[in-house]
Amino acid sequence: MFTSEFEPVYCIEGGTLQLKCTVYSETIDVHWFKGDMEIKENENIHIIWADKTHLITFKHAKVSDSGQYCIVAGKVQKQLEVTVQALFKCPLKNITKMEGLEACFECEVEKPYPGVWYKDGKELKSSSNIKINTIQESVHKLTIFQTTLEHKGKYEIKINNILSGADLDIKEIPDAIKQMSEHDRSIFLEAAKNGTAARYNIRIILVGKQRVGKTCLLRRLMNEGIEGVESTDGINIEVKKCKINLQTKEWIFTKGNESPLSEYPNDQYADCGFWDFAGQKEFYATHQTFLSRNAIYLLVVDVSEDFEMNTFKKYIDFWLDNIHCYTVNDTDESMILTNDLLNPPVIIIGTGMDKVKDTGKTKDSFEKFINELLREHPKRKHLRQLCFLSNTKPSKDKKEFQTLRSDIFERANEIPKWGDNLPTRWIFLEKEIDRLVDNEEFVISYDKAKSLASKCSFSLEEVTLELDSFLKYEHEIGNVIFSEDIKSYIILEPKWLVDVFKCFVAPFQFQNQCINMHEWSRLQSTGHLSKMLIEKLFTKIQVLNLTENKAVALEERNEENTLALQILKEKKTFALEIMEKFDIIVKPITTANNEEYYIPCMMEATEFNQILKTFRVRNKKCSRTSWFGLEFNFLPPAFFNHILVTFLKKYSLCIVGDGRLAIYRGIGIFDLEASKCHKLVVCISEYSVAMQVWQFKKGERICYHEHMKYLTYIVDLLQQKYRIKLPYQCFLKCPDGTHHEIAERIYLSDVAKTAQHYCPKHPFHTLDELRRFWFEVCIKSLRKGKIKTREQQAVLNDRPCDTYCLCIDFKCFFQIIAFDG
Repeated sequence: MFTSEFEPVYCIEGGTLQLKCTVYSETIDVHWFKGDMEIKENENIHIIWADKTHLITFKHAKVSDSGQYCIVAGKVQKQLEVTVQALFKCPLKNITKMEGLEACFECEVEKPYPGVWYKDGKELKSSSNIKINTIQESVHKLTIFQTTLEHKGKYEIKINNILSGADLDIKEIPDAIKQMSEHDRSIFLEAAKNGTAARYNIRIILVGKQRVGKTCLLRRLMNEGIEGVESTDGINIEVKKCKINLQTKEWIFTKGNESPLSEYPNDQYADCGFWDFAGQKEFYATHQTFLSRNAIYLLVVDVSEDFEMNTFKKYIDFWLDNIHCYTVNDTDESMILTNDLLNPPVIIIGTGMDKVKDTGKTKDSFEKFINELLREHPKRKHLRQLCFLSNTKPSKDKKEFQTLRSDIFERANEIPKWGDNLPTRWIFLEKEIDRLVDNEEFVISYDKAKSLASKCSFSLEEVTLELDSFLKYEHEIGNVIFSEDIKSYIILEPKWLVDVFKCFVAPFQFQNQCINMHEWSRLQSTGHLSKMLIEKLFTKIQVLNLTENKAVALEERNEENTLALQILKEKKTFALEIMEKFDIIVKPITTANNEEYYIPCMMEATEFNQILKTFRVRNKKCSRTSWFGLEFNFLPPAFFNHILVTFLKKYSLCIVGDGRLAIYRGIGIFDLEASKCHKLVVCISEYSVAMQVWQFKKGERICYHEHMKYLTYIVDLLQQKYRIKLPYQCFLKCPDGTHHEIAERIYLSDVAKTAQHYCPKHPFHTLDELRRFWFEVCIKSLRKGKIKTREQQAVLNDRPCDTYCLCIDFKCFFQIIAFDG
């Protein structure tokens, strides 16, 4: 039947495949089979015959066309082996890259053909950030030099009508890394080249006034009993005390668990750390150190109390305002959710349900109270839900606490930092740190940290640079305390710093051992922190309260062969430096070059009238400038401290007759020049900061714009440092007025409305009278009509008194022009 030989046929995918046979007679029918199925013509298969020759053509061969073919002529069959070789020797492979790194797709083909690249179905061309090239005609490459989140998608290359595709997954750079310097970001990306992994972390912060059940609630959430609970001394932090299974959502606690929590894999379990904040106002100066935008806040209130009490409202408002600061602004995309909610999330927990008669009525009343209190204020967008329970008389199965745990886990998924992708070796170093903390080693030297980093495969050539970037990131998210300018030690467990803070910043009931000390009384009245009191307070810190015998015992185990007593001394010095870094303590500048520490937040309040008497300000020989100030929508308590301490570090404090420094609670009085005839007064009150100058020389007309400029500069700097938003407006006030009273404040945004302002002490004030100490040249220039355009303003910017006050607010500037015109 057949007159032709049948040799195996080979072709490349996408090419034309032809199978041919000849028979000895034109009348013989030929049929083509693959397996049991006869092959029929279609758009890709064409079957023809001419005379004795029969031909089947596959226009575009597929790999699936490979196999045994059977040709039947009459009753005779012949077998033919067909092999279609895949066009792509090496097809495209899925890629996962960290945002900012280079991504390169590469494939190799059996035969040189041109190719066309696509992303999500759209053709790609070479650009400044994308390079498409071919190597030796058979290797095709697409390189994205610097990836962004927009590059995520499906990439394909079409060669000879054959497609090869793969996915590009871009992992977002952690928010904390984005806020760091370009140098630190490049260090992070270099480390990420060797692999990344996700790490999940939940920080839960309990806030509220004292004695509402925060610590008991923490115990219940940790599956512990509440026996022996006392009022929280400062801030009690239960850090990484449990893990959460990401799949089952099961909470795993230390108690009754055989394996250390640090041994659980980071990609399967989330770290969960609780921070229990003290409710006493004296501790508020320390809170800002530990608050975070990447946290879940549990605002605890006792619903058995009277809702309508002013203090009840104040505490809820205070904490929601504090949390709302961390939104930065309402247009911050990382803080806004699709359903118009804001991060950080807040769950209000009403405790004391066992003390109310009608639980249903109490729940309804409290929900109504919250709705009326918050109304349309943006801070209500942080609120996720209300939860009601009793710590002392929970339900039999304690199901309400399990429900709360589940809710906390769901809220964690809304946090931008949830599931941060980190370089793998950074996660290894985190685990090494966790092991040290498990062994209660809370503070280590920088040299030991370098040794750990090397062990975790940090770059040997640049171990210090990468370690610093790692530590900055860990500091930013609250895992460790690290400062580049105090690198001698690193605090691995923030609880260690909390213990230090608790010793120095605590109400009387927590300082029984110091009540009868003369140094403690002096601290309360003058803010002075004596060396003797420092040593006494350090005895409250367990790791710093070691006898000489214990220190010698430590010395024998010290692998670095350094005297243990010397290490203790260094750690105490380090503790003081850290507190100074966080503005808890300060060494004020004085003409006597004072080297003593002060704690402004621990001082008792002094009446401003008493201070005026001390300096004889009401004497006829003293004249006072108008007040210039900033009024905030809300000012966290810690910022009172930050602002005052910043002035104490720059300006020289006055010395009062008895030799004490002129520092008071919320007030500092500074000498502006050597003659001490000009004294700058900085006063911080609720939601405002104001300054005034006392002049003990007659006839001098001085513009103090540079001090006003410094005030606004440090406020803006502090907002950047702590990444919070504190809107404010500038105001002026009568020289004889009281700085903290809102009445009779003249806001700069309103100065165009009237030329004169009523004053209870005087008939009226002109704008010139109030502004001349802070904006003197501006007013003169405006009155003379010298400034009418921005270009004219720019010319005057070289003059000492024009530069800042003209730039402070263009809106205000043009209002002044309209007023004087």
